[in-house]
Amino acid sequence: MKRVQLIIWTDSTAQKETDKEYRYCLASSSGRVYGDGSEHGTYNRVTLQALLAGLERIDQNAEVHIFSDNRFILNMAAHHLSQWEKNGFVTSKSVPVKNADLWKEISRKKRSFILIGYYVDIQHREWLEEAATEQCM
Repeated sequence: MKRVQLIIWTDSTAQKETDKEYRYCLASSSGRVYGDGSEHGTYNRVTLQALLAGLERIDQNAEVHIFSDNRFILNMAAHHLSQWEKNGFVTSKSVPVKNADLWKEISRKKRSFILIGYYVDIQHREWLEEAATEQCM
């Protein structure tokens, strides 16, 4: 199984809905791939969009090591996504999952991957930005 690193960076950690930019870098033994984009939404939504964009660039059957400063997204992807899928993307409190459209796509893609998340402390955001751009270009 191929091992891939997926580094995700967003230009803002503010939860307010605004236009935000994101970047991602995929690195594996077969090379590096860089991508970027923008999304209108919260920090969580933009992080999810970056995650999905990165996953869409990976071939089947990969162990994906995700680096992000968004602890919430990493935790939900690792520990709750399968249960949400079983529950029709409703939380344990019977509330619809926020950003369910993106979570559903990530869940569909996840069937081909093992996702392992690594939290990068907010103090190291510069490393994330550099890794998601300069190291992949």
